[in-house]
Amino acid sequence: MRAGGFKVVAKPTSVNGILFPSKAEARRFHDLCILLHAKEVRWFVRQPSFDLPGGIKYRADFLVVWDDGRVEVEDVKGFRTKEFNLKMRLMKETYPEVPIVLIGKGRKESI
Repeated sequence: MRAGGFKVVAKPTSVNGILFPSKAEARRFHDLCILLHAKEVRWFVRQPSFDLPGGIKYRADFLVVWDDGRVEVEDVKGFRTKEFNLKMRLMKETYPEVPIVLIGKGRKESI
């Protein structure tokens, strides 16, 4: 639930025969494909998984290797949940060298 009592429901969307849980994630996949074709991105993978303490798993939306060699984990989010915030805290403690970028609604935020 979001403030004001409105339930936010993501709309599953297909791109290139791949079903994404939201339009925003599908749009980011499309953007990454364009960046790959333009050689701004070397390669990327969908849904990389990270093992966290306590048997918790964090599955990001994308792992991106940029043309200059930078590596980023990307997560497309409309808003942060308590579960997501916990996983981000554990990610930063467990993998402090891994840059995480949140993407959503016209913003790109490093955390």
